[in-house]
Amino acid sequence: MTRRRTVIVSLLAGLAGCPSSTPNNPPADARPDARRDALVDAQGDARVGEGGGGLCGNGHVDGNESCDGADLNGQSCASLGLLFGALGCTQSCRFDFGHCGTCGDGKLQGAEECDGQELKGATCTSKGFTGGTLSCKACQLDTGGCVSSMPGAATVVFGRSNAIVVRSMDTATSAWGAASSLPITGSPRWAVNQVSPVDATDEVAAVTSESAGDLQLHLLHRGASGWALDDTVLLGVPATENVKRVFDLVYEAKSGEALLVYSNNTSSPQLRTFTKAGGWSAAGSALATPPGTAAVRWVVLAARPGTDEIALAYSDSSTHLYNVVWDGSAFVDTSKIKLSDTNGMGHTVQSFDAIYEEKSGDLLVFASDNCCSCHGLGIKLAGQPKIDGGSNDICGSFAFAKLAALRGSDAAAIVGDLASASIWTGAAFYPAENLWPGPAVNVRAWADVAWVGSHPVAVAVHRGWSDASGLGKLFWVRYDGAWQNGAPLPVAGLGEVIWAQLEAFPAEDRVLAVFSDGAKSLWAATYTLAGWKLENGGQPLTSKDLSTTAARAFGVAIGQK
Repeated sequence: MTRRRTVIVSLLAGLAGCPSSTPNNPPADARPDARRDALVDAQGDARVGEGGGGLCGNGHVDGNESCDGADLNGQSCASLGLLFGALGCTQSCRFDFGHCGTCGDGKLQGAEECDGQELKGATCTSKGFTGGTLSCKACQLDTGGCVSSMPGAATVVFGRSNAIVVRSMDTATSAWGAASSLPITGSPRWAVNQVSPVDATDEVAAVTSESAGDLQLHLLHRGASGWALDDTVLLGVPATENVKRVFDLVYEAKSGEALLVYSNNTSSPQLRTFTKAGGWSAAGSALATPPGTAAVRWVVLAARPGTDEIALAYSDSSTHLYNVVWDGSAFVDTSKIKLSDTNGMGHTVQSFDAIYEEKSGDLLVFASDNCCSCHGLGIKLAGQPKIDGGSNDICGSFAFAKLAALRGSDAAAIVGDLASASIWTGAAFYPAENLWPGPAVNVRAWADVAWVGSHPVAVAVHRGWSDASGLGKLFWVRYDGAWQNGAPLPVAGLGEVIWAQLEAFPAEDRVLAVFSDGAKSLWAATYTLAGWKLENGGQPLTSKDLSTTAARAFGVAIGQK
């Protein structure tokens, strides 16, 4: 297996405000013609044809001449910062910018496709999309806000008392189907479902439930006749640990085989696989020799795009954090490494996350170490040079942490509790920002983040609450070069938002948000660059009957053809 760098970053679980070496982006000049005017002014001091031996009119640039006839001294509108058009030369051998386009003046010039609100009559539909909002960026048409609804389904799996319920949305029409219910023993706690990246009809789910003081794990799959409950595994994990997700489920990106890793209250993570043809495999230990001795508690799996490699990060009851890599057939024993042995892993929320950078294939693990200073920490896999932490510094409140990778890039977005958000560039962090108001609660996982397709815009949602009129609000932020608060989305009947999950549509610039409130209702909304839209006619997917608010009793997965 090819070794690549793995970076773990320890995050401060306190207040933001420590210094950063990352410079802020300078504001753009507010005047559209500022660049052109500055160039004209700079030429005004040139004494063309004098003092420097210039012979204006001989067709060759010499002396203090900016140009001479057709000789533009290798310059163009674009090279001088004016983007578009044809640069000319005056009779006094100064540049003529009259035919250069100045992007931002609201007028179509030269090779500009658009300028500001002037789109030359173009729309999303005229560009081949089914809807959305066309915009202009750097005088080129930006289709990031356009929508092309592709066939497929968005599936939500959630828990009611003694039942696992499934509802699906047609991604092309946004129509929600009726709920199907599978009876179980016990009350559902955590739910995770996944769609195969190679077959949109292949889908699996795993749900924990609490029964008789113990946790059990239910395994499901979607077949030709609908969803079926395949197996129930008694974990031996005390029910007092039900707020922790003791399992995770993911598909290999290339083969389409699914991996399930879970705790049986021992130090060895347990492994089962699933294939559409063969079903679930028998249980076995994921590691021949576990790196620790304490019982597995939190489990996170991350699939590397385009390969069958999967990273397993897990914490144990002694607050250690470990990582090991699956090479497509087994977890590689030599890839085992302890990432952290601090008390940060003892949180009752997900205090770490893992993703692969989509361009480089490097694995990135974020973890809160509950420390009191800002720092980054580089690690290494066996036989690999140590990665220097360098500028991997970040400050903010990340007792809870969720990551999302930007498609086709090494960038990632991270959100945490107490309104913290940041961007990983592939080499360093932008400073963390504390953005939104709301309850300062860090004992439940209450935020999530996703990128809007391949467009470099991330959207994050977080906890909200109802106002006196009973009109609830979904609070959210957006990153488009800088994090900024969006106008809260009003949702009639929404209570305090407790849990949220964001999933990007694989074939569209659209994100699905599913969120639950303190009244045990479950809601859905979609986001494009044009804004938010409440799904299911603005009504909850299920009303006041979720099985719990102590854990995220729902999961979301999207498959498109």
